[in-house]
Amino acid sequence: MTTIAVLGATGRTGRRVCEYAKEAGYDVRALVRSASRVGPEHVGVHVTRGDATHADSIRAVLTGATVVISALGEDNYRAPAGTLSGAMTHVAALGPALGITRVLSVAGGGILDADDGSGQRRAGPYYPETFRAISAEHDAAWRVLVASGLEWTVACTPDIVPGTRTGVFRNGGSKMPSGGRRISCEDLAGFLVDEVAKREFVNQRVGLAY
Repeated sequence: MTTIAVLGATGRTGRRVCEYAKEAGYDVRALVRSASRVGPEHVGVHVTRGDATHADSIRAVLTGATVVISALGEDNYRAPAGTLSGAMTHVAALGPALGITRVLSVAGGGILDADDGSGQRRAGPYYPETFRAISAEHDAAWRVLVASGLEWTVACTPDIVPGTRTGVFRNGGSKMPSGGRRISCEDLAGFLVDEVAKREFVNQRVGLAY
């Protein structure tokens, strides 16, 4: 049985990842910062309390797993603390020896290719200034994955909103779907869990939106 280690397991998307992965028949391990945030979605999940920026915590949750799904976020998107790149650095360093073969994660759409081929969307003159710092952090985490030698998929999104799991959304390959403005955390989580078996976007960034 495939065992999935979930980072960011108590956030809006991470909770749904745990829920959907269990429903799909996967064994699930979850890293949480606070036991008080463990909820019904974590029943039947092996919960490890720790900090994703600490190597010992990453080692603990990865042990026995083969796939990592990271739904980690930053507490302050205007001044990110390096949580995402730090966690990915530990995953890349420790994962291969622990049997990890695949990593799936979430990033903002700023690291996707611009429509005009000029580079990443985040580097464009009209990209919102307020999101440049968090987008740079997403880029740093992605580049760790690229250099890791692990198989990876990065789901890149516009606004992530509460909603339902519809299974109906667009993917734009390495670009944002035209006019895409949002996707629900439920559909995002569903994509991540489904992609474990589907393997349609291995070693790719993929833009997701309605």
